[in-house]
Order: sequence, then C-alpha cells, then structure tokens
Amino acid sequence: MTKRIVPLADRFKKFVDKSAGPDECWPWMGSRDRHGYGGIRRSAGCGRIAPPLKAYRVAWELAVGPIPAGMSVCHRCDNPPCCNPAHLFLATHAENMADKVRKRRHHHGDTHAFAKLNSDLIVQIRNSTGSQRKVGEQFGVSQTLIGLIKRRKIWKHVP
Repeated sequence: MTKRIVPLADRFKKFVDKSAGPDECWPWMGSRDRHGYGGIRRSAGCGRIAPPLKAYRVAWELAVGPIPAGMSVCHRCDNPPCCNPAHLFLATHAENMADKVRKRRHHHGDTHAFAKLNSDLIVQIRNSTGSQRKVGEQFGVSQTLIGLIKRRKIWKHVP
C-alpha cells in the first residue's frame, strides 16, 4: 500500500489562520520554536529526521518565489508566528540586524545576558564625581566603561 504524499503547500495552508483579514497577522497554528517562529517539515512521514523549515520563509516562497542567496526574510510586524506575505520583506543579514536595533528588539542594557550593571547603577555612575578609575573600581567595571557611560556612548536609553 502506497502512502499518499501531501504537498508542502497543502499542509502549510492548514496551519495558517487567515481569519483576521488580509491586512492583519496570519499566525502559524502549528508547532513553534522557543522564539515563537513556526516550523513545518519538508515532507510528512518521510522517515528521515530533518530540521523543520521556518513557516514564514515557506510563506514567502509560496507567495513570491525562491529566497535569493544571502537574503533573509524579515517581519515588518515583528510577530514571529506571522505568515502573512504582506508583512514580510527581504533584507541582507546586516539590514535585518540594523532593523532589529532600530526597533529595539535586541538585548541591551539590563536585558543583555552579560550586563554587570542596571539602569539604577547607570544613574549613580553618571551622577558620580570621582575619577573614572575610582568609580570603575567602586562598581567593578573598567575605567573605559565608566567613560563610555558618562559620555552617553552606551546605555543611551537611560535618562
């Protein structure tokens, strides 16, 4: 008995909720990774374990065509499960990272995994009057870091 292979496009459509309308996000209703991005296998029941395709990339390819080499598919809506092609655009990796920073979706300040300081300490550092070396020793960071903080080269988001 031969198993019927269901095309990717047909399987894909079953997991996208378009009920909100053409201008709204179309969330992926299937499995998602830890960042919220949907995933779908290349083929159902093939026996091989292959990493899932990103649902938003499949949405782009089904609606527009192949993704050119070196290009990323990005979300205008910044909603990881969204599969509405109208919310997607192509960009280089550098453009995608710049978009992330511009929209403040990157880890910065207190949210950065290696941050030794927090917003309250930054205010204390900016208000301190000692030498940068002494202030750095007091807060357990370098004199260079204190200088960058006081000149507002880093931690710019803290008033």
